[in-house]
Amino acid sequence: MGPRTARLFPRGVPGAVAVLALSAAAFAQDGPPSGGTPPATTPSATTTPASPSAPGTPPKPTAPSRAVPGDKRVRPLIENGLLWLGHHQDADGGWRAKSVVTHCDAGAPCDVEGEAKGDLFDTGLTGLAILALLGTGTTPSAPVVIHGATGDSSLDTWECATRAVNWLISQQDANGSVSDMQQMYDDCITATALCEASRIGKNAAWKQAAKRTVDFVVAGQASSPGGEALWGWRYVPRATDADTSVTGWAVQSLDAAERAGLHVPSKARPGAEAFIKWITASRGGVVGYLDPAGAGIKVTGKHDEFDYHVGTMTALGIQVRLRTEVRPDKASAEWLKSAVNEVLLKDVPSAKTALGVDYYYWHQAAEAWTLLGDHGFRQLAQAGKAWRSALVEALAALQSASSETCSSGGWLQGDRWSHAGGPVYCTAINLLTLEDLAGD
Repeated sequence: MGPRTARLFPRGVPGAVAVLALSAAAFAQDGPPSGGTPPATTPSATTTPASPSAPGTPPKPTAPSRAVPGDKRVRPLIENGLLWLGHHQDADGGWRAKSVVTHCDAGAPCDVEGEAKGDLFDTGLTGLAILALLGTGTTPSAPVVIHGATGDSSLDTWECATRAVNWLISQQDANGSVSDMQQMYDDCITATALCEASRIGKNAAWKQAAKRTVDFVVAGQASSPGGEALWGWRYVPRATDADTSVTGWAVQSLDAAERAGLHVPSKARPGAEAFIKWITASRGGVVGYLDPAGAGIKVTGKHDEFDYHVGTMTALGIQVRLRTEVRPDKASAEWLKSAVNEVLLKDVPSAKTALGVDYYYWHQAAEAWTLLGDHGFRQLAQAGKAWRSALVEALAALQSASSETCSSGGWLQGDRWSHAGGPVYCTAINLLTLEDLAGD
């Protein structure tokens, strides 16, 4: 994958990093998170930018512009999406679901439902955006600078990421959480972002902040039903149950922690592995969300008029298995084959119907295809070549056309899971997906 850093690699695989994108299912489909304890002190996150149109970067950067990942189809999509993110970043460095419209052209907001948004996932959204910026391969000594079509539309990706990281750290409480409600989606994603930023930037203060958030994530792992071992993760720390989506993000953050040189307890991965095997159906390649009985069944909740793609949990199951099993045994290898052939290949991305759009499924499956190749399952990974090509076509069709308006380069059309994060979520997770595909 070269220098980019938007994908989480498995243990032992060198190179760039990771994606955690803010979890669609992160936007809680079976009810709001409960049981969280508000942090002792959390700085205010209501700062608005001094100038709504300013991306917070110099108008004419002096640094040379290096190419972002991808071929001639993918690269422009990534560059334009990153310019949209830079244009909609708040002055303090964060991205917020609600205040994103303060950066928009008068009378043309990028999110017509912005006023209805809350702030529960703002730190997670910012973590996703950081990972998308790092996914360009940017570094302090060689920042990637993206030049837009107009003279003042340029983005220094490292400077943009630095301000975002510093804002995230300013939100961290005494327990290491960066979420007002100690929401595990936020903390898993931001843990990954902080680990990657500290590793790339070789910044000791960032690394210490990353360690605190990683420790919070590790401490939040649930115990197995019998209480004798560790299990998966849920919305809030140390819940009495677990779900496949949060567990997938948590395991990715453990990978990022190890790459950053941080300690991860030896029992954490086996617990996640045991959970994901328990929640997997006995046949058909499907994985449940909360229990094995739900494998292949629609997860209900807000906006469930959208099509439900059972491949979402299957893709997460693939990822967790590959990241936790030291050497997949014959049974696991057979399951991976079934998951690919019976689930993923039967649900190819398409932008033809609005209710069929599912950025979260597309992202998790794209990540699964990449990890299959990284772990030696090259034939299975190769089987997804046409699937990935269809995904690029779908994302290209859904991206706002390049122009001088504030919507340029963003993904404004939502999917089932975007109701809490809006276009920041859509754009950041699609950038991470494209950066993942850029290594093909």
